[in-house]
Amino acid sequence: MSQSTGQRLTAQWITDVLSGRVPRMPDMWRLEALAAGLGMDADSLKGLAITQWIGWEIVDVPAGVGERLIFRAPRGYTAEQCTQLADELIKAIGSAHTSTQRDEA
Repeated sequence: MSQSTGQRLTAQWITDVLSGRVPRMPDMWRLEALAAGLGMDADSLKGLAITQWIGWEIVDVPAGVGERLIFRAPRGYTAEQCTQLADELIKAIGSAHTSTQRDEA
């Protein structure tokens, strides 16, 4: 069941997903309900759905305690290149955050 809408996934819809008969990317509430049912993080499942239905490669990396960085990888990037890009993005975000905190003080 989706916590945000209270709607439930039907057995037929789950069967359609398993057999590849879902013609378009599911609504967000369906992905959230499916993630809950599978015991998965909803953002990770959404990333998998984006990869399947839109064809984008999504990178999902830990960025700190309880934080993650999720972004679209450039076409043709290897896993190693994605990890390097993620590290650079995390450093850039950290620098920007630190700079903002200094400006506010």
